[in-house]
Amino acid sequence: MILNRYGKGRTVFLAAGIDSAYYLYAYPYQRIMLAQAIRWAARTPPPVSVQAPMCVHSSVFRQQKNGERLVVHLYNDVNTTGGRAFPKDDVPLREETLPIHNIRVRFENYVIDRVHLEPAGVQLPIQRHGNALDVTVPTLEIHSMVVAELE
Repeated sequence: MILNRYGKGRTVFLAAGIDSAYYLYAYPYQRIMLAQAIRWAARTPPPVSVQAPMCVHSSVFRQQKNGERLVVHLYNDVNTTGGRAFPKDDVPLREETLPIHNIRVRFENYVIDRVHLEPAGVQLPIQRHGNALDVTVPTLEIHSMVVAELE
């Protein structure tokens, strides 16, 4: 990895085929390396971030219908009975869940009216830290959505 600065910009050059390696093997260190490179090049915190174990996948969408909101999907990818066969032959059955607790979602520089957890419909308490707002998802079984209603 080669890091460079030019004026106000930053670049990251990956001399190896990280893209193919990550797609085919998905070793955790590759994910960490890519995430850190993106954070370094961006120079500012992401507008929405999730603090959770690596087994939690997240994606953020902006929804404009009857107002405007941010929807953060959280997916718990822990499968206690999976990974026993080659990936192409592994049956994606889930016999139990291993809940993940106290996931923090941070919203930077947004004016937010309220935040709720769906599909449960639970209002999440907001903690303010300067220009950032934090909410905590108490328990993630498999899938939940953190919905931030924008003002």
